Amino acid sequence: MAPLLGYALYQFGKLFFMSSETKLTILHSFYQDNRPGPFNYWSNLGTLLKTVIVPLLFLVPIAYYFLGFLRNSKSRPDKTLTLLLSTSILAYSLFTLTSNSIYRWLFGTTQISMIEWPVDIVFLSFMAALFCMVILLVNTGSSFFSTG
Repeated sequence: MAPLLGYALYQFGKLFFMSSETKLTILHSFYQDNRPGPFNYWSNLGTLLKTVIVPLLFLVPIAYYFLGFLRNSKSRPDKTLTLLLSTSILAYSLFTLTSNSIYRWLFGTTQISMIEWPVDIVFLSFMAALFCMVILLVNTGSSFFSTG
């Protein structure tokens, strides 16, 4: 966790100490939106690290915990909750791995260069709905998050 926090602080420091002219140039370039299509996230090692490797460091232990919990649980709400949480993890992982292809295909179809935004909004809405179901299950008596 310390390396991730260190990296975040480093990135914040770079932004904090950047000159005002450079910040304005970046903002101006962003709002011009004259890029030739979606950014290829796989072409940059830093982006690949942040979008694939780091989430996997968190998802693998969580998946292991879910499998152990599922084997030891007999209650239907617990199994349903575990299924919903596993589905959300799988959906996030699949979206992360396929988003570049989705963005390129949609850009080729619509020619909207900022197509990532509406796609991400739809995906995040789906994830929010899944988490609302998880909250409802927790409030109905699932022992997945029990304290005792």
